[in-house]
Amino acid sequence: MTSAFNLVTLLADELRAPQPERLALVVARVVEPELDPAWSLRRLDELSVTIGDQVLAATPGAARAAALLSALRETLGFHGNPEHYYAEENSLLPVVLERRTGLPILLSVVCMALGRRLGLRVEGLGMPGHFMAQIIEPEDVWVLDVYHGSLLHPADVGDYLAQLFSRPVPVNAASFTPVSAHALTLRMLNNLRVVYLERRDLARAARALQLMVVLEPERPDLWQEAALLAHETGDLPAAARALRRYFYLSGHVALVMPGNERPTPPSGETARQLWALLQEIESAQGRWN
Repeated sequence: MTSAFNLVTLLADELRAPQPERLALVVARVVEPELDPAWSLRRLDELSVTIGDQVLAATPGAARAAALLSALRETLGFHGNPEHYYAEENSLLPVVLERRTGLPILLSVVCMALGRRLGLRVEGLGMPGHFMAQIIEPEDVWVLDVYHGSLLHPADVGDYLAQLFSRPVPVNAASFTPVSAHALTLRMLNNLRVVYLERRDLARAARALQLMVVLEPERPDLWQEAALLAHETGDLPAAARALRRYFYLSGHVALVMPGNERPTPPSGETARQLWALLQEIESAQGRWN
């Protein structure tokens, strides 16, 4: 079985020359550690051949953007799944490629992957609450919402999102900066984390968090949650390591300094509870050793 360490190594390798679909396949291995990515990559190659003539025959600009969206939605049949939006399968690229349905971010990953295979520049947009893609050409930019099947001019995106969510959504020039590989992967992992926490599948939630802290190692809240999940799943050494990292990042450096056997307990109810948990874990480990 692929260990958490191997998953971390695999993610680090993919981030050196990131491709959205390969990052999505690393995320899928949180669920299926033995997943072979070859089928998904071949399938994307085949799909790009299927739609290649349709997309590339269109005039660059709005017509080409519309052709790409039509190819994804009509020719290939990719669509959203609002009835089961939070289903695990909507976050797993191999399943999305098989069923042709998924979350907005996974459908955008498919759009980006196919676009690159066709020689187009298609980037992800991590808009507030809704992930989309944009096709960038020398004199034109168009936004594609594959989930809903909408083609938008950037100037219309703010009003579009406001209609989707029935509230104002802040959109500015920075909103159209292509999402980074780190941010894309973190968002996919967080979707799985939320699913598994709600299902109380703590082992898989913990695996997702182990990769999230690799991407954002300076976030104390992630280390706190990783510690609690490790404790609940019985991995006490991992829980102790995560708690020590949490206290270090939270500014309680004295608590985790080597040789400081009787540090002053931290202030704040949450910090005191976490410190008591760390002492309990280390006391138990001492008894076992």
